[in-house]
Amino acid sequence: MLVFPNIDSLLAARFRLPPELFEFFQKKSILPAERDLLHKEYKFEGRDHMVSQMEIIQSLIDNIPVLSVSGKIDAVTSRDLEAALMGLIDKNNKFLVVDMEKVEFLSSSGLRVLMASLNKLKHRDGDLLLAALQPFVKEVFVLTGASRFFSIYPSQGEAIKSLQL
Repeated sequence: MLVFPNIDSLLAARFRLPPELFEFFQKKSILPAERDLLHKEYKFEGRDHMVSQMEIIQSLIDNIPVLSVSGKIDAVTSRDLEAALMGLIDKNNKFLVVDMEKVEFLSSSGLRVLMASLNKLKHRDGDLLLAALQPFVKEVFVLTGASRFFSIYPSQGEAIKSLQL
């Protein structure tokens, strides 16, 4: 079995990319599916999952639950996002706002969590509103077609305002 110090070094070696080009692809969210697959195939010396960091801050603005997410939403951290969203949905909240202004990366696992939460809310005549998506995160929604299903707003304030009309 091959051993690499972390998944990024494996991806760079596998694609034979110079570090600056690899970082460009990584920032553009081009390699997330490959990353998820490689976690299953190889052993890593370090704790690569510790590199995946995400922070979720819950708040209530005008009686509307808001999750402000920052960092990377990947196969590891998406579980925490799912727990936070399902916790709010299970408390009978019909409308939730997810502020993604500080999200650096969104994998297919993170997109799945958002879609599942949206589906659950829609079945309760509710909605999951997304706010302040960075261009590369918004591109994930556009390329996958998921943007057709979500209410996406340029800012948290505009998302909240739309619910008050």
